[in-house]
Amino acid sequence: MKKSHRIILSILIISFIILLILVKLEKTMNIDTKVYNFIIKIKSNELTNIVKAITNLGDTFIIISSIIMCFLLFRKRIYPILITSNILGIVLLNQTLKHIVMRPRPEFLHLVEESGFSFPSGHSMAAFGFYGYFIYLISISKLNKKIKIILNIILSIYKKIGILY
Repeated sequence: MKKSHRIILSILIISFIILLILVKLEKTMNIDTKVYNFIIKIKSNELTNIVKAITNLGDTFIIISSIIMCFLLFRKRIYPILITSNILGIVLLNQTLKHIVMRPRPEFLHLVEESGFSFPSGHSMAAFGFYGYFIYLISISKLNKKIKIILNIILSIYKKIGILY
């Protein structure tokens, strides 16, 4: 891993740890209230449909289907194994962090009924970890440079959309 990548990764990890601490100490409630009030103001059926479509990108079915496609497409079996291990690690980390923070779900604005704690978002972590790792594997692969760029752009859009949810 390049030094610049290690620095960026370190900054992201430190930022997430700070956010985790702020949420655990309930120091984000003011921001949460402002965000919820904004969402209520812009809420519409069209926006709800868009958000539901975006949510599906982090859906278990989509990720499992993508892993199966990896097993079918990659000649080197190590890539699908790495991707599978990555997503399993993310799920484990997500559940561990949820039980450390124990943040209850908001009592309003439920598009979908979920159980368990709300932070960190399982969809966001899955999207970031899965699509981000996929981008990394494509970047270090021996694929044609143009194909790498196209795939990375598509996966970056998916990752960004998944994180926004």
